[in-house]
Amino acid sequence: AGGPRRGEGEYDTRSDVYAVGLLLIALHSGRAPFDTTGYESVESLVASIQSGLLAPDIPSDMPPKLREFARRCTSLDPAKRPTIVEAIQFCEELAFAAHENPYYLNHLHRKPTLWEFEGSNLEAETLSALYQKTHGHCWERSEGWLRDGDLGCWYGVEMKGRSVDGLYLSENDLAGPLPRSICNLILLDTLDLSFNSLSGFVPEEIGSLENLRVLLLNDNKFSGPLPRSLAKLAKLERCVLSWNALTGIVPSALGALRRLRVLYLCGNRLTGLVPPALAGLDTLEALSLHSNKLQGNMAEIGLEKLTNLTSLDMSSNYFSGKIPDNLGQLTRLKKLHLNQNLLTGEVPTDIWQLSNLKQLYLNGNMLNQTLEAAAWMQEQLPACSIRI
Repeated sequence: AGGPRRGEGEYDTRSDVYAVGLLLIALHSGRAPFDTTGYESVESLVASIQSGLLAPDIPSDMPPKLREFARRCTSLDPAKRPTIVEAIQFCEELAFAAHENPYYLNHLHRKPTLWEFEGSNLEAETLSALYQKTHGHCWERSEGWLRDGDLGCWYGVEMKGRSVDGLYLSENDLAGPLPRSICNLILLDTLDLSFNSLSGFVPEEIGSLENLRVLLLNDNKFSGPLPRSLAKLAKLERCVLSWNALTGIVPSALGALRRLRVLYLCGNRLTGLVPPALAGLDTLEALSLHSNKLQGNMAEIGLEKLTNLTSLDMSSNYFSGKIPDNLGQLTRLKKLHLNQNLLTGEVPTDIWQLSNLKQLYLNGNMLNQTLEAAAWMQEQLPACSIRI
């Protein structure tokens, strides 16, 4: 290739990459990287390169990452070149971009490669797989997808620096399974795929999104059990999986989500007991488990420990026993729905201490309440809508 030190018996891990830079230039431009006019032999050409009189012509229209790497490879100073290992890794990624990514394959006419992306190659591959597997051609909105080189210009994709930070594709006609490769978006903060037609299991790999704060998968067609890997999402603050067809139990491992503020699992087919571990989520502000097939003695769950709750909805299940004592400790509570269960006994008097309460629904149970008692309750909470 004629690089510096060539033929001098001084090969090292950097000097050989000079040829890599020349090859990248030639592949991009379709011409030789040097003007060899006037050189009668390879030796004279090498001498001019080594002396700095002749430098490769790096096209200005090369993608920035590719251009910079070619420039580094062809530096006269071997110490400034990448190692041969770095060069191999770079070329492997280039081969991936050229042969495997649908973004590239669909748009060969403008020579796009993943070097143009503001995000990583892996993120581009992941988003492309999501587009393909959820019938992206049928999405309501898909501006920029598989066309624009900047991932931040893809509809619903939000970037933070050079990484995908948010994916907002709510109400966008996504259908089919959620690809397991979604776990490759390791810096993702928000995943909102709500109000679509996604189906199949929620992949266990979702637990690898260790930076996730907001997970919105509600109003889809997901089935199967709740992934236990959700417990690995230590930064999760909002988890909304309501109105799907999820089955099985509520995993006690969810009690490990110490930052969780919102947990909505309503409108599924969940069965069994509510694990007492949920009562340890002292940051929880809203808990909705209504419209499932949950059962057990409600007083044994420990709901009174969730003192930051403003909304609690356990309606339309099979909970039995008495309404838990000490619910009056939930002084921030604005909404309390325990209706349509199998509850018995009296309404605890400390409920009337909940001065912020706006909705109290206890109807559809087997409570011992008279009309006179109901009228008295309304007097205690005049601003509250009460159903008994």
